[in-house]
Amino acid sequence: MEIQLKGLPAVAVVILVLGFGAYRVHSMQTTLETDAVEELKFWILSDYARQALADLPDDVNTVSDQQATETAEKIQALERIEFTSIKAKGMWKSGKDADVIVKADLLVDGQPPPDGVSTRYYKMRYSSVSGWRVIRRTSAWSWRLKLW
Repeated sequence: MEIQLKGLPAVAVVILVLGFGAYRVHSMQTTLETDAVEELKFWILSDYARQALADLPDDVNTVSDQQATETAEKIQALERIEFTSIKAKGMWKSGKDADVIVKADLLVDGQPPPDGVSTRYYKMRYSSVSGWRVIRRTSAWSWRLKLW
């Protein structure tokens, strides 16, 4: 069986194929849901808090009130995480589990992050049971290689 498309039907098929391709590209690079953004913010904050607490001595009894106050103020300032840009690659639909690679550009308290890395990449997973989870921090290569 041979199918020949000529004239107007051929144009319609080409338009449908291009439309489907454009939809796939658009759905691969989109913004994240609010729940996913909050989960990512919590992940980044916990990373900064861990770094700030690592500066304290191991023996809690030797920490002065001034050190404790400075560390608490430092952590409070780090809580003000602002995403200047956030994009996700990967297909997901409500009710289906999926892996997504996220590219996030951020500021902390209106300044570049303390570690100097303002663009970060994360692997996130959506589960219909547990919602959004950050799996790990990943590289720019993962972002570039993720097609869908």
